[in-house]
Amino acid sequence: MRASFFKLLLLLPVTFLWSCSLMNHDDDKPLHPKLIQLTPLQSDLIQHSNEFGVDLFKQVASEENSNVMLSPLSANVALTMLLNGTDANTKSQMMEMLGYATDSDLSEINAAYQSLLESLLDVDPSTRLAVANAMFHENDFVVKQSYLDILKNDFDSQIRGLDFKDPQTIDVINNWAASQTNQKIKKVIANIDPELVMFLMNAVYFDGQWSTKFDESKTSDGAFYVNGFPMGNDDASEDEAPYINVDMMRGKINVLLKFTSEYKMIEIPYGRKNFSMVIMVPLKPMEEFLVDLDSSIWSSFEVLPNGDSDWNEINVVMPKFSFSYEKYLNGMLQNLGMQDAFDPNMADLSGISDQELFVSFVKQNSFIEVDEAGTEAAAVTTIGIGVTSAPSELVFHVDSPFVFLIRERTTNTVLFMGKVLNPNE
Repeated sequence: MRASFFKLLLLLPVTFLWSCSLMNHDDDKPLHPKLIQLTPLQSDLIQHSNEFGVDLFKQVASEENSNVMLSPLSANVALTMLLNGTDANTKSQMMEMLGYATDSDLSEINAAYQSLLESLLDVDPSTRLAVANAMFHENDFVVKQSYLDILKNDFDSQIRGLDFKDPQTIDVINNWAASQTNQKIKKVIANIDPELVMFLMNAVYFDGQWSTKFDESKTSDGAFYVNGFPMGNDDASEDEAPYINVDMMRGKINVLLKFTSEYKMIEIPYGRKNFSMVIMVPLKPMEEFLVDLDSSIWSSFEVLPNGDSDWNEINVVMPKFSFSYEKYLNGMLQNLGMQDAFDPNMADLSGISDQELFVSFVKQNSFIEVDEAGTEAAAVTTIGIGVTSAPSELVFHVDSPFVFLIRERTTNTVLFMGKVLNPNE
């Protein structure tokens, strides 16, 4: 058996392709990608964002035996919003995790991101990309004006004070997420814990039509080998290669291809070919592939040939699919180095407020739907920020089996020893 389980590894990178002149088979319009000119700082930001995204995806996918989708862009923007309110070790840990030099000027990073996002939003009129930021805070919670200015001016954030004790506040926040994702993500919070005083949020929405659409009339049932297909073993039994029947799309599509001993890869473009979906099918067990997944594999996507002769019109068979996903990212981010921010005793969020704050949670909700026409995808990253509580009175619970002894303390003479498994015996 080739794998213990199988799942498509989907990535939606921005591809900067500009030399091709293929025609769209659907409307005969030329497909000329628009080149985005990057500053050195923007190039660095993209590289580090991709590396962070691969590291985060690897952490999440390795522990999930289910479909997974994350938005590295959404997580990166939301965490950078938070970063602007940190200081001391909390700040240095986050800078290192996100790949920023410790002596970087955050105002320059903010400006570079803003310019980059503006370019992405306008690069292909036939593909819809929307990015939005927001900060919701408890009415009585005082936010430093300097931080408010950064969120508004550098991140174009909606800022709103709300009564966190009012149940309708939950609806207000969820409605913001729904409105920014074309109603694809309708619920990001279910309740507001008493210590929470702020939510930082980022939403990314994508709606792209394939450059060459699949033929809807040819979609039919096909086998999807959930544990990986035992390639090279024509005598494999169904037990060795269990499969499910799924809706398989079929079409003659212009694509880029890459084959290695580790995986096979196809890149399918949207619109004018600035955006694309990259699908990697591991040729070894998925869990082994994820162990080896790193930024060098990601970088190999960026050096794919982009000339006219490199595009291949081939028959593509792939499944239609749609799913939603939700993941709390605290543990993964801590593993990647962001530790102090989650610790009420260590967090330094002094750039946000004079009150003692900590990060209660970072979570991401996502959605994707792929069909014959294209792809609709969305993600919302939510960061919950709480007020550090005064230390509570210590309570020592003896509520499970225990060992005891009775001693004289000055001589340490033990008089009795015992264990209690059931106090009712």
